[in-house]
Order: sequence, then C-alpha cells, then structure tokens
Amino acid sequence: MSLSHTLQLHIEQLREIRSILKAMKNLAFMELHKLKGGTDRQSEVVAHLEQVALDFLYYYPLPVEEGVTFLSIGVLLGAERGFCGDFNESLLKSIVNQDFKQVITIGNRLCNLLDEATLESDIQLAGANVIEEVPGVIQHLVEVIQSLLESQHARQGLLKLKLTLVYHDNATHQIEQHQLLPAFSRRLAVEVISDDNISERSDAFNIGQGDDSTRFDPSVIGRGSTIRQGETSSRSNPVTLNENRLIPLGGEPLLNVAPNEFYTDLLEHYLISALHEIFYSSLAAENQSRLQHLEAALKYMDDETDKLQRKSQSYRQEEITEEIEVILLNSAVE
Repeated sequence: MSLSHTLQLHIEQLREIRSILKAMKNLAFMELHKLKGGTDRQSEVVAHLEQVALDFLYYYPLPVEEGVTFLSIGVLLGAERGFCGDFNESLLKSIVNQDFKQVITIGNRLCNLLDEATLESDIQLAGANVIEEVPGVIQHLVEVIQSLLESQHARQGLLKLKLTLVYHDNATHQIEQHQLLPAFSRRLAVEVISDDNISERSDAFNIGQGDDSTRFDPSVIGRGSTIRQGETSSRSNPVTLNENRLIPLGGEPLLNVAPNEFYTDLLEHYLISALHEIFYSSLAAENQSRLQHLEAALKYMDDETDKLQRKSQSYRQEEITEEIEVILLNSAVE
C-alpha cells in the first residue's frame, strides 16, 4: 500500500472522529441553552426566598445556642462525563486544606480521580448528564445526608449540620464554596442582636420527629447569630438591607400558621431551590468547559487533517512522477 493511500485512510478516520466530536459539541451547546434559562429562574427564586427569610428572621429571630456541635459535610460537584479539561482536578485542589468531617463526591469522573488524590471521600454518587436528571440527583443527595445525620445522632447525640458545596460557578467562572447550612449565611454576614420583645422564640426542631418526612433539621440555621435592629425607630417603615444591618423591606409579616411551621416550610423550599441553583450552575460550567475543550480539539484535528492532506498530495505527486519515469524507461528499452 502506498504512503498516500495510507494517509488517506488515516484522514478518513480523523474525519469520522471529528463528526463524533462535532455532535458532542452540539449537545453541550444545546444543554447550555437549556441551563441558562433554568439557572436564571432558579436564581430569582433563591434571591426571593432569602429576602423573605431575612424579613421573617427580623421579627421572629432564632434562639442563640452556645456550644453547638456541628457535623461538617463537604459536597464536591464534579463532572459525570469527560472532555472538560481540568474541571475535576481543580475541584480536588481547592479543598486540600479543608477540614470536613464527611466528604461526598458527585460525578463519576471526579470519583475516578480519588484513587490518585489524597482526598478520601466517604460517599460517592453519580452526577447528572442533563438538566432533567438534576432533581433525581438532588433527591439522592438529600437522602444520603439525612442518613448521615441520623447515624451520627444515634452515636453522638443531636448534631447541627454544616453543609458546604464546592462547585464551579458558571457566572463567576471560579470555584465557589457555598455554605448552604446554616442557611442564609451569605446574607447574614455579620452578627446581629435583637430585642427580647420582638416575638416568641422558636424551639429547636429535631429531625424526623412528629412525622415520617425526610426534612432537614431547621434548628441548624442561624445558630450563633441573632437579629440586629435597624437604626430607625419605627419598624413599620419600609427600609432595605445594607452591608452591616439586617433590615426588612416592609412591616411585620402576617402569618396564617405558627412561626415555627412557617419557618420549617420556608427552609425546606429554600434548601431545594438553592440546591437546584447550585447544580444548574455547576452543570452549566461543566458544559461550558466541555464546549471550549471540544472546540479546541476540533481546531487541532482540522489543522492535523490539513497537514496530512498536504503531505498525502505531496506523496501522491512523487508516486505519479515515479510511475511516469518507469513508463518512459520501459518505452526507451523497447
């Protein structure tokens, strides 16, 4: 077989591989388009729930508990599929100095790297390939965390949960460490103090007591922080939240249920919404990284194909020249 023919076969193989990579790139682009709308809507929901919670906590602050023992759990959101560069490696490097008691890794590609890394993951879960799979992954994660809390409670007594998610944020293009529990920690960035006569104090809730639902323990939220009044004399005046004070946007909320029951339901909605927002952002960042990686791979393959094509043409010209010379030599002999 001639060199030019061998190169042509290799070029055909590269073109077949290119068509597969092109299809993968198109799928990543379509998934990004779906995730953009979902992420924007989910961010609006989370922001609204955070503001509702801050307004509520201003008038119904949680009690301060001293000497609370936290169960610190870190959740790493990695990639389920490949072709996304150092997406997973950078996640592992970002938590080298963290002191999580339990580590949960999500994404098969991330879990496969644990043997080579110094990180020990207690629980490894499959991640989401597309946006439609995110709710199922979140449900599985919630069940796993609930099981961890129940087992730790049986051995060490009641613990409060400190849940931190480590993921790639598609908006900032950086690795974020979002402390989801205790909740609203991003908005309650400073310690605040409240009057004793604002409202009745909430009692601590225990997981699984009173029903069979698998809710998180609402008492893990806001412990060690209470609410500081604004500097205005009247609380009924509409004010806003500045960087140093927790100030409600309106007057005291009118509740149709007990404050404890309202806060429990609000917390459950917030946790699920915040988890969806984070998972959507991580999946979007994964697909964005995959899109860039595949674009670079396609460009490299196009360049290599052009080089091989030119080399094949050069070899073919040499072969034609040799064939003409052979024909002329045979003619001269005759």
